Amino acid sequence: MSMINEFYHRKQIIVVEGSGKGKTTFAMGIAARNTFIGGNSVIVQFMKGYPYSETGSLERIPNLEIKQTGTPYFVKKGSPSAIDLDEAERGLQIARESSKRTEVNLLVLDEINVAVTYGLLQEEKVKGILSYPYGPDKILLTGRYPTAGIVEMADVHIVMQEVSHPFHSGVMARKGIDY
Repeated sequence: MSMINEFYHRKQIIVVEGSGKGKTTFAMGIAARNTFIGGNSVIVQFMKGYPYSETGSLERIPNLEIKQTGTPYFVKKGSPSAIDLDEAERGLQIARESSKRTEVNLLVLDEINVAVTYGLLQEEKVKGILSYPYGPDKILLTGRYPTAGIVEMADVHIVMQEVSHPFHSGVMARKGIDY
């Protein structure tokens, strides 16, 4: 197999991070596109136990599963509650099971970088999912503050940077754009 073909047939890890908007939206678009071309996508959202607008839309797409874990409340960095820890572990278990499903070719771990940084998950457990030799050939991780170990495993590393934002001029979140 040529080097180019070998690259396209091995697992690809994509990390999307940064202070700017669009990380989750980017991941949702990739999952939708993957499904529209005949793939099977699983999205596990960490720290998102609230019915965000994108979940309702994506649930209508065949061969795209979206699983939310977390509570509707913010997690306090460095001192998560017991339920926050339980929900993160539940998400990790869903991710682990999904990473072993051969029919799934894209696994999105939305906000998992934040879950690790906030102390909800251990980096080594996440890296174990990324290292699993079978299952999805693409794993996309989103969220601010990815660890150096996770970034080191990435084949693609994207940083979303806010340059300007209407919020700073007093414009509140807009339906269809921000939520």
